[in-house]
Amino acid sequence: MTAITDSSDEAEIEGNDEDVKAGSRKRRSSRGTVTYNEDEEEEEEDENEGDDDSDDDSDDDDIPLAALKSPSPAKKKKPVVRKAKAKAPAKKKAKTTTSGTKATTSNLNSNDYSSPSFALYGTESIKGKLIQNLLCRWWYAITWPDPSSIPKEPPTNYDAMDGFPGVFICTHGEEVGTIKNFRDKENSPNFNNLAKKTSKELKELLIKAINEQKRQLIESEGAGTGTEKELNSMLKWALKVNNKKADKEAEQVFKANRLSIPE
Repeated sequence: MTAITDSSDEAEIEGNDEDVKAGSRKRRSSRGTVTYNEDEEEEEEDENEGDDDSDDDSDDDDIPLAALKSPSPAKKKKPVVRKAKAKAPAKKKAKTTTSGTKATTSNLNSNDYSSPSFALYGTESIKGKLIQNLLCRWWYAITWPDPSSIPKEPPTNYDAMDGFPGVFICTHGEEVGTIKNFRDKENSPNFNNLAKKTSKELKELLIKAINEQKRQLIESEGAGTGTEKELNSMLKWALKVNNKKADKEAEQVFKANRLSIPE
C-alpha cells in the first residue's frame, strides 16, 4: 500500500530544515537549551559597542555635581543700622553764691577738712580767697623780716642766702649745710598769721599789694600786658568784698569743721 504524503507538508518541513541550518544555533546552559539567531547576535554586538561609548561618557559622571553647578552670586549683607541711644538729660548745675566765691551751705557744713587752711580754701570762702591772693604777693605790701632783727654780719663760717634776708647757711667746718634763720616768726606772712587778721585788714593789704605790683609791672614791661588785666580783675573783686560777710562765713566754716586758728 502506497503512503500518501502531502507535498505541502514536505515543503514546509524542508523549508524549516533550511531555516534551522541557515540561521539557528543552539547553546546549552546550566538551566537548559536556549536558541538564538545570528540577527540577535549582531544586535548584541552593536549594543556592546554602544556600552563602550557609554564607558567613555562615564568620566563626566564622576565629576561632582557641585563643580558642574554655576556659582551663584554672593549675597550682599544688609548693613546693620544701630539705633542711637537716647541721651540722658543734662543735670542742672548747683547754683553758687555771688561776691566772688562759690561757697555753698553744704560746703560750709562739710566735716572733711583736716586743717583751717584746707577748710577756707576748700569751701572757696571770701576770707580764704583774700588770704590766698595776698600770700601770692605779700612782699608788695608787707615788710618782713624786721630789719632790726637781722645781724649786720653773718655768723662765722656762714654766708647769707640770696633772696632770703635774715637766713644764713654754713659753708665751712663741721656744720656745712646747716641753716640759721633770724627772721621773726611772729610776724611771718603765713596762713595762720594772716587768718588771725580781720577781713578788713586782709582786704586793705591785698589792695595795696595789687596796686604796687601793677606799678612795678608797668614800669618794667609797659602797660596793657595780660598780667595787668588779671590784676585789674582781682582789684575789682577785692574792692567789692563785704568784710562782715567774709568774717561771718569764715566763722561758720571753722565751727562746722570744729577747727580754730592755733595761737
